[in-house]
Amino acid sequence: MAGGIAFDAEAFAAFKAARGGGGSLAPAPASAPPSSPAGGFDPAEFEAFKARRGSGSGTPGALNIRVGARPDPASFDDRFGAGPMARQGAAPRAVGGGDAPSIGNDQASADALYAGLQQRADERLIGPASAGNAAAAGLREFANTALLNLPRNAAAAIASAPEWLGGNGASFGSNYQLARDQDDALARQNPKSALAGTIGGIGAGAVVLPAWGGASGIWGRAGQAAATGAGYGAASEYLDGKDLERAGYAGAAGFALGGAGSVAIEKAAPVVLRLAERGIQVFRPAAPGALPTLTAEAAAALREVGVDPASLPADAQAQLAQAFAAKGVSVPVAREAIAAEQGITLSRGQATQDPQAAALEAGALAGSRGARAQGIATEFDQQQAAQIAAARDRLQGVAARGVERIDNPQAAFEAVADRARLAGDETAQRIAAARQAEQEALGAVSGPAGADALFGAQSAVAGVREAAEQARGRYREAYGDVAAIPGTFAPGALSDVGASVRRSLGPEVPIDPVLTPAAARALQDLDNLPAVLGLGPDRGPNLREVEQIRKRLVSYYGGTAQNPTDRRAMGAVMNAFDQRVEDLMAVGRFGQQPASRAGNFLDQPPAPPTPRAGNFLDMADAQQGQGTPETLTRYLARTGGIALDDEARAADLNRLYVPGQGTLARRTGRTADDLRVALQEEGFFPPDALGGISARDVQDRIIEAIQREQRGQPLYRAQDEAAAAARSAARGSDEAADYAARLDRETRRTAIALEAEGLSARDLDPATLRDAAEMVLRREVDDAGTAYERAARERAGLAGDGAPRGDVIPDAPFPGLGEAVGPAASDALPIGDTAPAEAMRKARGLFRDYKEAFSPRGPGDVAGQRLRQIVERDASPSDMVTALFGTTTGKVSAGQMQTLARVRGAVGADSETWKTVQQALIARYLGGESQGLAGRLDYLLRGEGRALATGFLTEEQRAGLGRLRSAINQTERVQAEAPAWVSNLERSGFDPNAIAASLFGSGVPGSRVGAAAEAKAAKAFLGEGSQEWAMLRQAAVQRVVDTSAPAAKIVERLRAFTEGPGSGLARELFGAEELSHFRRLEVALRATIRPDGGVRPGSERAAAAVAKAVDLIAGAVAFKVGGPGAGLAAYGAKVGQRALVGGVGASKTRTSFQGGAPRVPQAAPVLDLRQIGPGSGLAAEYGLAD
Repeated sequence: MAGGIAFDAEAFAAFKAARGGGGSLAPAPASAPPSSPAGGFDPAEFEAFKARRGSGSGTPGALNIRVGARPDPASFDDRFGAGPMARQGAAPRAVGGGDAPSIGNDQASADALYAGLQQRADERLIGPASAGNAAAAGLREFANTALLNLPRNAAAAIASAPEWLGGNGASFGSNYQLARDQDDALARQNPKSALAGTIGGIGAGAVVLPAWGGASGIWGRAGQAAATGAGYGAASEYLDGKDLERAGYAGAAGFALGGAGSVAIEKAAPVVLRLAERGIQVFRPAAPGALPTLTAEAAAALREVGVDPASLPADAQAQLAQAFAAKGVSVPVAREAIAAEQGITLSRGQATQDPQAAALEAGALAGSRGARAQGIATEFDQQQAAQIAAARDRLQGVAARGVERIDNPQAAFEAVADRARLAGDETAQRIAAARQAEQEALGAVSGPAGADALFGAQSAVAGVREAAEQARGRYREAYGDVAAIPGTFAPGALSDVGASVRRSLGPEVPIDPVLTPAAARALQDLDNLPAVLGLGPDRGPNLREVEQIRKRLVSYYGGTAQNPTDRRAMGAVMNAFDQRVEDLMAVGRFGQQPASRAGNFLDQPPAPPTPRAGNFLDMADAQQGQGTPETLTRYLARTGGIALDDEARAADLNRLYVPGQGTLARRTGRTADDLRVALQEEGFFPPDALGGISARDVQDRIIEAIQREQRGQPLYRAQDEAAAAARSAARGSDEAADYAARLDRETRRTAIALEAEGLSARDLDPATLRDAAEMVLRREVDDAGTAYERAARERAGLAGDGAPRGDVIPDAPFPGLGEAVGPAASDALPIGDTAPAEAMRKARGLFRDYKEAFSPRGPGDVAGQRLRQIVERDASPSDMVTALFGTTTGKVSAGQMQTLARVRGAVGADSETWKTVQQALIARYLGGESQGLAGRLDYLLRGEGRALATGFLTEEQRAGLGRLRSAINQTERVQAEAPAWVSNLERSGFDPNAIAASLFGSGVPGSRVGAAAEAKAAKAFLGEGSQEWAMLRQAAVQRVVDTSAPAAKIVERLRAFTEGPGSGLARELFGAEELSHFRRLEVALRATIRPDGGVRPGSERAAAAVAKAVDLIAGAVAFKVGGPGAGLAAYGAKVGQRALVGGVGASKTRTSFQGGAPRVPQAAPVLDLRQIGPGSGLAAEYGLAD
């Protein structure tokens, strides 16, 4: 463009042709510059063309750009159109005339030309169309629209800063126009993005921009919205175009749009919201199958009338929600909805509980509103009564659960009684059969009649005394046999018994006068044995005297009860003494002693051998592989050892090593209680020898046996004892023979040595020579002379004054029992007879058995004390009842098991006495006084008395008691299975009236104390799904909802049944939803009661009669005063008035009875419409911009 005139290439070409081609064109003016000779661009020629165009006139016949000359040049508005659209890309209008072909006559071509040029210009300004330009168009329109074009002004201001601050140095107007041209170009290139940004900006601005509001009236709020719209519209337009006139237009448009929009929206919004509240889903349809729900206001209204919304099933909630949606939320609508859900229609007075409406309805029923009104009221009343009956019938159907309906409650009670009678008969039969089995089991274990505890005690006392006499007779007879054995021990044979016992004890059994006083005194007696017995030097003791010494040792042992160390040492001394005596007898030192005579020492037989030194376990281990019997120590080591406790450690059993088995005492070894039965069963101890003593005594006996084995006195099983004794005797004979041979050889060497010293054989005493040889053999001395001299001195000391040399020495120092023997015919040592030793062992064993069986075995042995009392006849049978069978409670008493074990050991487990005791023990538990028979049997067979039954009853007896307990259990189970409710009902003979009284009583069902418990028991017996239980539920409905009773009475009974005294029974009979049904029926029936309490029956007839009487009286008065005409007129007027009133009353009555609860007017919601003002202003500015 130059000089305000656009360059037109075609017009300029026509101008040049006219000037150069002649024709009708006028010649160029003289001042026009010459044209270019080469046909190119001539500036002078173009200036002439511009002057011609700018003057608006031309030479006649010359080319004019605007075809069809006009008297005046076209203005901007004529060429491009007026209004805001001219700057938004509208093409200029084509102006032309005539019929010559020209672009001026084709508007479409002009539009296309303009659009193409405009697109090229926009692309030069912002670039070609792209996603970035689309986003920029939306964002820039959004920001400028929402913020009143402030972003564009701010950008222009920033760009206008000086160049040293980063600006471009141009003016604010130039930069603003550039930013606006860019926004326009973006809007033309991306119209949809720009439109979206503009709409979003209007909405955002309406929310973000502050608004003026707070007026109380609608018109005040409209004025505030109008003022706000005017202000924002004017401000936005002015900031955009900087034109006050257009800003005024925009403010006026915003004013009008804000005021009108505020009023229109505020009026239309409540209507739309009401439609939405009534369930019209305008914007979002309801989900398929979704049920309406109760609002918070509806739930509050339901609670006010007495219904808990949480207890309502889903279908009931949906029905009530629909009712509230139809009429609104109110308490009357809640009453009507609850009643409708029960199938009962309420009148307006019943629904609202309004006294005026109730009075109108009462008057209609009474007939004061006319006959038509009375008929309407009566018909409603009858209909409502039928609906109440139908509601009760539906409730009974719910209670019936699909079974047959009953006509009256008595049918249910009779059905339940029949069911209980059958169950009672069946239970009685089962109980009788169980008790019969119990009696049979009891008879099998009871035994003969009279076998009680006293009888058992009498039998036990008699049996123990008899057994004691027999045992006493046996050991006395054995001792008599021993005493009858002739012979004595050789003189001096027991003179060194004290020293021999000390050597055998060894370091394992220390002897101390303070720690072991009894053992020390016993050893002193053994050292002085000849003096104690009063024996001379030439006589040895006989067996009676030896037994006297042993009894002396036994008396010492009895005084060591309070000193375990002394007791153990004393036991070792006694055992060593017995062993020494038996060894002397085994080697022939006991028998008939011949008279002494002198002889040659060479004729003397060898001396008896002494036991070899060494550990007996080593020899036992060496012999174990040769088939020798197993000793106690090896058995204990092989089976796990014994427990390592203080007693075992004191006896050094943890250091006793058994070859091939390890140490004897171990941490994991067996306890005394474990070994008690095992050692008796293996035969190491006699039967019942360990059963009645304490665990401490058992351990002492085991330790003593182990120590005796260490000293060479092993303990074998009873069945191996004879073989072991024979082997021991054979071994002793071999050792004696070996020792005698060695002693004989040593005696000969000693004699030869003495002869070398000058002593002849005649000068030597054979006995002294033998003692000297023993000293040398034992290596007590080194030379023969010293040995002989010491032996002579010792013999002189033993003989007192000394025996004269040359006395006759017995030829055979080891005679046989009862006979003398001559000199030995060979060097072999003869073996003594073992019969005396065996007789003594037998006698002592019998005596020991007697003492163990009938005497205490230590301190605290209560059972032994009781048996001693029985033997000594200090205990009566009555005293032994508790000792043997415990108290009548059945509890095991102290020492009872030990006493039973001692009695069994005394009389024998196979004796008739013990069988009687067993039967008495069973009778004690069958006839006790505590816990019942089942409890006593449980105590005996499974409880604390189990050890008693296991230890003293046979397996068959325990099995019989177990069968009895099973029979009792079966009886108890059958009795438990019999319902207590049936048993209680059986006492009344299964009377149906008793069932009615126990469950429902005479008033409200369930109000009787204990009715809920009775119902629970009946439900457990009948079954919740049984027909009889369903009939009881129906009976409860009929008893509670009696349609013949007034509504107030039914309501009272319903409330008492569901929430009062009968609620316990109600919860047993019905579930939560069913009880909710009862409560809703109670609410519905309560609503049928009018505020005045109802209408008296027959009151409508009385009211009608009174009205007719009043009419007659009025007619009579008028007839008397005014004559017949007046009377007829007055009566007719009254009748007419009544007819008129009756018509109006009927209409009101129908409305009241059939209208139900009134609709609730919905209050218009108060909306905050202050943001309408900013939105109106932005929308007005946008309208002007478009």
